[in-house]
Amino acid sequence: MSQAGDNGTHPDVSVVIVDDSTVIRQRVRALVNSLDGTFVAGEAGDATTGLEVTRSTCAEVVILDITMQGPSGLELLERLRALPVPPTVIMLTNYPYTAFRRRSAELGAEHFLAKATEFEQLRPILTRIAKVKAEEQVGGGASEA
Repeated sequence: MSQAGDNGTHPDVSVVIVDDSTVIRQRVRALVNSLDGTFVAGEAGDATTGLEVTRSTCAEVVILDITMQGPSGLELLERLRALPVPPTVIMLTNYPYTAFRRRSAELGAEHFLAKATEFEQLRPILTRIAKVKAEEQVGGGASEA
């Protein structure tokens, strides 16, 4: 089933932001919208809604907090990895502990960033993802991620 924001039909990379902080969601949205080749397909303040939004938008990237009300970001990460076409997941947290970093990697997160010290790393990560998608579209999907 094809949707406007899904993998392949939209030229830009679709991003969903899942964080219980409105301020962080606004900050991430501003960053994503400032980049060429990316757009915010949806947002959620909790993991349950985050899964629904990710499924409905067929998001290619999910920027995900770890600690939220209800299911944690790690629980959502497990569910995202089980989707037919799992998105790239970037963990963005105030708790950059080794145990969380290790568990995120075990569950399939491609990136793990501390909000306080690594927030700006979102910019080159998303730019690289957008560049790879653009090259795949031009080359007919032959490029590697």
